[in-house]
Amino acid sequence: MHRTIAWIGLLAGIPMSAWAQCTIVNSASYQPGLPSGGALGTAFCSGVTIVPGTIVPGLYVAPPSSPLPFMLGNVGVEVNQAPAPILAVFIPPGGNSSGVLQVNFQVPLARDSTALQDTFDMGRFELLLPPVFNGTLQPRFPTTPVPEAGQGGFFADANGYAIAQHASDHSAVTLDHPAHAGETISVFANDFFPVWPPPPLAVPVPSAPVYQFDSGLINYRYPFYHANLFLQDYPPYQFGIGSVAFTEPLQVVFKGLAVNQIGVEEIRFVVPATQAPGDWALFFLAGSCQTGSCGPGVASVYVKLPVR
Repeated sequence: MHRTIAWIGLLAGIPMSAWAQCTIVNSASYQPGLPSGGALGTAFCSGVTIVPGTIVPGLYVAPPSSPLPFMLGNVGVEVNQAPAPILAVFIPPGGNSSGVLQVNFQVPLARDSTALQDTFDMGRFELLLPPVFNGTLQPRFPTTPVPEAGQGGFFADANGYAIAQHASDHSAVTLDHPAHAGETISVFANDFFPVWPPPPLAVPVPSAPVYQFDSGLINYRYPFYHANLFLQDYPPYQFGIGSVAFTEPLQVVFKGLAVNQIGVEEIRFVVPATQAPGDWALFFLAGSCQTGSCGPGVASVYVKLPVR
């Protein structure tokens, strides 16, 4: 599974008219905003002027056998003036302003610094392009102030099913090989919670030390870092007391960074022994919840998990 999650969502079919200059999103949920340092972001940039001979259209993917580069396909990005490791770049065919240039990158830890931000929740994103032929530097794409990402997200396939594994043998959870009541499942996510030690950049997470959720790193950037995890019918995004019936929260046995992945979070939980067969929604819920009712709160974007 080495780095495979890193390029999920590349060539996602976002219409060109939806993006003006550079728009930054969470690489898992596609929620707008710049994720926290160490997490994965995706930039969609339109109207990019490409100097002939300096950038060749195509899909560029970082090789898995070496650390992530800071330039790929002759394109780079910076966050708060710190270079970002690049996982993949898609340069549209046809040259100047002909499509949406897409960059998948790991957010540098400078994202979490306040020194270069206009406000505490803003980061500065900049797309870097190669020089022109006469020796002068092509102007960089305009520096873009980007607010924090609204929430983390689960990685999912094109049909909305969670990228998940059976913890017993690390095989993929699929419709043909679904989760079962009572077993432990791993799902993969992006930017739901802080970890300690700080996440490594540009290289896969090693098996030691263990990079795990740190409840002491209280940070408003993570609205779901103390939330409960549920597997049931999906509730309205916002709700009041008694408006939705909730099952018991899931038993979470691990929250941290996924070994051999770059910037990817792993959440291991136990499917309840009483879980009925079905394609259930997996989501975090921030708020005060009890079985049968729930106080005011907000639910994360959900993914589906097949249970049989």
